[in-house]
Amino acid sequence: MAVTPTRREERAATGTGQTTLQQERQPRYGLPFFPSALFGSAFFILATAIALFTLAVTNPAPLQNPADPLNHEHINPRPEWYFLFLFQILKIFQGPLELIGTLVIPGIIGLVLLGLPFYDRNWSRRAARRPVAVFLASATILVLAYLTYIPIRDTALLQGGGGAGLLTAVSPNPSFANIQAIFSANCTQCHIAITSGGLRLDNYANVMKGGTGGGPVTGPVIKPGNPEGSYLYQAISGTQKVGASMPLGGPLISKVDRQNIYNWIKNGAKNQ
Repeated sequence: MAVTPTRREERAATGTGQTTLQQERQPRYGLPFFPSALFGSAFFILATAIALFTLAVTNPAPLQNPADPLNHEHINPRPEWYFLFLFQILKIFQGPLELIGTLVIPGIIGLVLLGLPFYDRNWSRRAARRPVAVFLASATILVLAYLTYIPIRDTALLQGGGGAGLLTAVSPNPSFANIQAIFSANCTQCHIAITSGGLRLDNYANVMKGGTGGGPVTGPVIKPGNPEGSYLYQAISGTQKVGASMPLGGPLISKVDRQNIYNWIKNGAKNQ
């Protein structure tokens, strides 16, 4: 009866103290993923859930102020930094593409992670012997880091440049930088930090693109050369026939800001 040598005996026979590639490929025996690891993880998850539920019941959080759907206090809700990449995905996939960002992409990622123990049979822990896994993991981290960086950068630019371009008097030829400063000072809560009604005012292209669905107007909200016929100007001046005046639930923006937006549209709503 043949006796299979142990790993220690094999290393001693080679004199190198390291396993060869052939030895690395030999199956290793231990606890299987199913049912040991699966039920073990399920047990600890259940125990954690029970502990959290018990703490929530025995130490309830105090009730705060009533809900303010019109946001009279002008609070700018922002997700924690580790959720920013998810909100950036929602900004990329809007309108009819929203299901891609909310269902398709998370579903694919979940299936890939769920099937990882079944299709990843490489026992080696060396990065050099796992080039595909290392590349995919590194690429995923870089993509998530970039999606997290974009909203942080945009917020910093808006906060840093909003006050600098904000006019204190009516200008006959305001630039888009002046108009963007007005948006940053008055529209951040709904149309810059988040997207409300499908209208984004964070850059010139989105301003001219207009509503993408979910609001009273779909399509352009600015008609270059025609302020009175532009829905954006109607909303900020309170003359709109559909929808609510803007900012939502608050007073109209100052006459100086309204007149500067009027002049900018009258001059052709140019990106200069």
